[in-house]
Parts: sequence; structure tokens; C-alpha cells
Amino acid sequence: MPIIPRSLMFEQVCAMNEAFGNPPGRPEDFDAMPDLLHGGQLHYDENAWSRLQRQCENIAGKLYTHGPTPQGNGFINGEALELLQALAERNPLKVRDALCDIMVFTLGAYHFMGYDADADMDAVLAGVMTRFCQTEDEVQRTLDKWNAQIDPERTTPAAPGAPLLTIHGEFPRKFIRAAADLYTLAGEFVPKGKFLKSVGYRDAVFPPAPVRATLNARSFFGSRTGRMTSSTGNASEQVVTDAATIERTFAADDNAESRA
Repeated sequence: MPIIPRSLMFEQVCAMNEAFGNPPGRPEDFDAMPDLLHGGQLHYDENAWSRLQRQCENIAGKLYTHGPTPQGNGFINGEALELLQALAERNPLKVRDALCDIMVFTLGAYHFMGYDADADMDAVLAGVMTRFCQTEDEVQRTLDKWNAQIDPERTTPAAPGAPLLTIHGEFPRKFIRAAADLYTLAGEFVPKGKFLKSVGYRDAVFPPAPVRATLNARSFFGSRTGRMTSSTGNASEQVVTDAATIERTFAADDNAESRA
């Protein structure tokens, strides 16, 4: 399926990167594939990974070494540390700036990989929402699951006779919280108030490597002209209705501009 970025933010970051000469990446460059020319050894594109690493180091920071010099090792701050500093200063403008910088670098990393940030976010949020209980049966099975895991020797109710687990919310967003500090039989500590996952919880299921719909940099830096390209850079022949609508809109805008 072609990727059609749905969020304006993702579209703008992709267009900004192309304006700066950073083309979209190809998902296949990041997958370890058997190299048949070298005995089937797993191979990936190191240049693509290095490019992605440099991008992500803008978020997380970077360790560096000088080798055998007096300076030794060091750390270059990333935007994550700048966010923490802004929070410590209680400076809302700096917090907003740091958060936006993190999003720009994060969405730029998606652009470098050639994956759809919108689709991955959909997958993550769909997984998160399975933490909730959808039915009374799911509520009961979730209570049974957690009660069976609690270590009664180490766990004390918040008050004599008080429940260890409490039910909150309404369907389809009903959930269970720890009503006291809990210890499980496996030795895990569960703090009071923690949101406990439903038995129906599922990890995010990410979509496969996509065919990407990109916007020409001129979409946001000049003309509204757009193009659909595959992850290999070839024109996509698998344009779905929404993509076709986008193309018609761009074409109409260009025609209007040419008549103006």
C-alpha cells in the first residue's frame, strides 16, 4: 500500500528535509538481508544506518572518544537533555522549543528510513488501547490474572480490609489500578496507582515496509506540486483513491497558478 502522510507535521518535516537535500530513505536498506555474493552473510546498508544514527543522536546525544588523549571520553548533548534542562528551569518557551526539536528530528528519522510515521503511530496507539478492558468478562479475567500474581507475604493493603486492585472508567475504557504497593511472586514491584494491563493487551503490530508517498519540497516551499514515489524512487502505480485525490488537488492548484 502506498504511504500517504496524513499528518501535516510529518508532511512538512519530509518536505523540509528534501529542501535541505535529504532524500527519503529506503526501508530495504535497514533490513538485514542474506548477501548471496558473500556466503549468505546478513548484510545491510551501513551508510543508511550511519545517516540514521547521526539523525537520532540529535535527540539522544552522542558519546565520543578522543582516543589516547588527555580529554578522554565525552558526551555531546542532544535535545532530550535540553528538554530536561528547560523543565528544571521551569521555562515553558524552552520546553516547547525542545519538544518541537525532538519531533522534527524524530519525524526526520522516519523520513531517512522511508517508513510511515503516521502508520507506526496508529499501530502503537492501537496497542496502547488494548490495555483497557472491553467487557465485564475481560475485567474479571484481568482481576484474576493480577490477583494470582500478587505475593501475599510481601503485599499489604492500603488499609485493613481494603482491596488491592480497583476498577475505574467505563466501557470500552474500563481499567484496573493497583490500590496499594504490590509485590508479585516473580519479585516485581508494582507501585500504588499503576495502571495494570488488561489480559487483552497486545504489543504494537507494525506494518510492513511500505511504498511511500512523498511530497515534493516545493509543496511547502513554493509551488503546491506533488509527486507519488515508491520506496525505490520509482513512480508508484499503486495509487489509492486518497493519493489520487491529492494528485488531482495538486494538479488543480498548478493549473490555477499557471492561469494566474
